[in-house]
Amino acid sequence: MRENITLPISVVIDLFNSTDKESPVRNELLEIIRHYKDNDKKAHICEGFIISEEGNLEFNENLYREAVYRGKIETYSRSATEAVEKLKSDLRMLQGIGEDHLSIASNLPGSLIDSRIGIGEPINKEQKALLEKISPLFLDGSQETE
Repeated sequence: MRENITLPISVVIDLFNSTDKESPVRNELLEIIRHYKDNDKKAHICEGFIISEEGNLEFNENLYREAVYRGKIETYSRSATEAVEKLKSDLRMLQGIGEDHLSIASNLPGSLIDSRIGIGEPINKEQKALLEKISPLFLDGSQETE
């Protein structure tokens, strides 16, 4: 069974650079770095390693930082897309419920509605206006998200 341990970057670099250029240890270290993110998508550290023209392993802080920020973009865009899809789903549901409500309400005489004992909460003008403004934006199929 193969266990993992965390090593400082400097130790990984020193280990790689102190081994003979033909050593299988070098290739194994490169494979570990290359596939480190396979099991940990947030392991951006592996994207900061490079091989210099002299064949030495080095760490580039800017490559690492670029990978971190790319990861943040991926995470937050996924969250935003999920939120938009949820909002679209809620608006579709609201639209359907609103249509059903309108159909039922239009068939009820005003006198019957006025005679009810329990008092319901009306749909206020702001809610209705907001729904009318934003529904087309989210319910239009031409603006699909990927």
